[in-house]
Amino acid sequence: MEIELTPGMGFLFGKHTTQQYRTKPEDPWDVRWIHFDGQDVDSLLQGRSMHGPYLFSLHRPERLKPLMEEMLQLAQAYRHDYDVRISSLLYEILLEIVHHSNQIFGTSPGGTVHERIRHTAEYIRVHCRNMLDLKTMAATSGYSSFHFSRLFHQIMGSTPAQYLLQCRITLAKHLLVSTALTVKQIALETGFHQSSYFIKRFREQTGITPEQFRQLRRMG
Repeated sequence: MEIELTPGMGFLFGKHTTQQYRTKPEDPWDVRWIHFDGQDVDSLLQGRSMHGPYLFSLHRPERLKPLMEEMLQLAQAYRHDYDVRISSLLYEILLEIVHHSNQIFGTSPGGTVHERIRHTAEYIRVHCRNMLDLKTMAATSGYSSFHFSRLFHQIMGSTPAQYLLQCRITLAKHLLVSTALTVKQIALETGFHQSSYFIKRFREQTGITPEQFRQLRRMG
């Protein structure tokens, strides 16, 4: 399969995916690679590139250039204390792709089972601020709770509960950096009824508290 990219288009490849690129001699590219991984990457990307290349068209490609330029500069003059800022830049790049792009071509897993599980994963992501128990999530897929849990873990790489938590933490990160809501308000907005429990789970997932995450992003 060959796909010709034009300005404003981009692509994501999953881990361990073989790729080949070439450019026209009369129109060479300046190629830059960003390799990344993390605990909640799949949740943040909402399943994009998990089962094949994800090709997209950016609504505002000019927003990515300064972010990538700064990331490149920090990587070239790397110091350990640059890690937080590099992570912050990557997070902004991925959010830009998730929220300001349209899929233009891509492969998706075949088969009704994959389609149902992916549909349910999207349902969980969209409704993660609501109270979702295993029975409700399984009903969305049309499978029994036991069968759904096994299939979800096999296809998505995490249990339904883990995926729900990842979606809530991802939403919390977005609210922390894009709003002035208090930590208590964000806890309620992301499906946590107690801010203390929200802070505990956030720290388990990120290594820092929500307020520390907000401050680190503001330092960038």
